[in-house]
Amino acid sequence: MKINRYDEFNKEITIIEPFGAIDSTNAPILDEYVSELLEKEKPHSIIIDFSHVKYISSAGIGAIAYLQKKIMQLKGILVISGTNTEISNLFSALGLNKFFILIQNKDVAVTKIIKEELPIPESVEKLTENAAKDSELNTESNMEDTQEKSESHIENTEENAESDTETQKEDDDTQGNLDFESNNKYHKEEKKVDTNTIDIEAKEIIKENDSSSIKKSIAFNSFIWECPNCKNMMQITYAGANSCSKCFKTFIVNEDQTVSF
Repeated sequence: MKINRYDEFNKEITIIEPFGAIDSTNAPILDEYVSELLEKEKPHSIIIDFSHVKYISSAGIGAIAYLQKKIMQLKGILVISGTNTEISNLFSALGLNKFFILIQNKDVAVTKIIKEELPIPESVEKLTENAAKDSELNTESNMEDTQEKSESHIENTEENAESDTETQKEDDDTQGNLDFESNNKYHKEEKKVDTNTIDIEAKEIIKENDSSSIKKSIAFNSFIWECPNCKNMMQITYAGANSCSKCFKTFIVNEDQTVSF
């Protein structure tokens, strides 16, 4: 896939021009290109100009949505410009004009970014807030994991020290050892439980959790999904049990936005 790049406004704005179709073959190439750009240069605003894009599949739409989330986490802006009539109608039919900032001309997009006059949809503002919260939560989670690992290491060190101390002790009282073994055996027999009862209770809990997880619908950032059975494109707005609006094929949407049947 051919990709041109231009920088504007002291490299604060980067224009990317992909050529051809953004489908399952080329979408990963565009994703990798923009992700590397974000990691190395961190431009404030990115314009993906569709002037040379003839077609976009559900995989391409998913890649653009993923890139938008990454840019938002860096508090940047993603603008899509130059879409042809077919792609514009597709975005409108799927309601993507509520989730993407769409400007017909890249030069107009540059001007509006500089003047801070971009028409940002309300849903994009909400996505920006959610992306910022996700970034903060990930930072807090990493700090908590580091603290837990440190505490666990200290506890293991203390346990090993106590174990070494006990190993060095010698007990010459043979009768005392026999009494200890006898008492230990008694306690083990006393602690025996009905494992069948535990298995039944565990299975009931698992069954109950599985049932509740299927019935529960969890709201999250929506995405576009293409039904493999009838090729119908749908907007997925919640996790849990779903069905295709065209062929009624049922499937499960997981919280990480993966789909299983």
